[in-house]
Amino acid sequence: MYSPLIKKIKKLTLKLILFSFLGLLFSCGQNPFKGYDSLKKDLKNLEEAVDFLRRNNLTADEIRDGLNEASLLVGQIQEARDGMAEEAERLTQESYELHSNRIDLLKEGRLELYEGMDDFLVCTYELSDTLKLSRYYHERSELTSLLREIQLRTLAMVQRDAPHSSTSNFSYYKNLSKITSQTADTDGHWYYTIKVNIGYNFNEKNTQTLLNNSKVAMGGVIRSYFSSHSKDEVLSQDEEWVKAGLVLALNDYLIQFADFKDKKMEGVKLVTFDIIQFYEFF
Repeated sequence: MYSPLIKKIKKLTLKLILFSFLGLLFSCGQNPFKGYDSLKKDLKNLEEAVDFLRRNNLTADEIRDGLNEASLLVGQIQEARDGMAEEAERLTQESYELHSNRIDLLKEGRLELYEGMDDFLVCTYELSDTLKLSRYYHERSELTSLLREIQLRTLAMVQRDAPHSSTSNFSYYKNLSKITSQTADTDGHWYYTIKVNIGYNFNEKNTQTLLNNSKVAMGGVIRSYFSSHSKDEVLSQDEEWVKAGLVLALNDYLIQFADFKDKKMEGVKLVTFDIIQFYEFF
């Protein structure tokens, strides 16, 4: 017997499977974007589904099953996002002038996904904080790891599509100093230098205030993040994944001082690197 959460997510997954066929719909000359209001509603339903996980007295197995279904849904959204990006690139190569309206609609679609996944992340931060205090002591590590994987995959999408949004949508905290420290390489010879800018929603005062008051701590989070990885671990990943992990680490710190619920704090949305260098000392 499926829980209401799993039934809801299964229904959403089937809808988004259809949405992933954007390319086919375009090639047939149809307009798939009349369904964008529906997609936005589906993403809102996903947010409510995760909130259901957080609020209700579910068993560890139900939470695990719900997170697995949420993970599948995030995969479907990733396919939709990638399909839109590929279609926009194909149309641009074919003829930007001829297909400019369709390309603009594809960009609009990617922004819809960006905004929806951003809302979804707020709920996962809350759920993550709840799991830390949950009664599922033995399962907590597994459930938290599964949730963290979902967060990283979602953050990578947000990080990837944020630049396609207007730059006026974000403010950047640029007062962090350049950091130089040692990587986690066992030979002890590798060092890194990193200069990070932290992006948050434009003029969002709560996050801005926390960042201003946590300059030293933010530097410590960044140092800890990169010092816990080897050079190859960082360079072998797509940059969006490296940035996604850092955004998650920064928000893990900030949530100790403010609640994401009801948008009391919207948190870090993205990071940019002015400098990222690795070098070897003997």
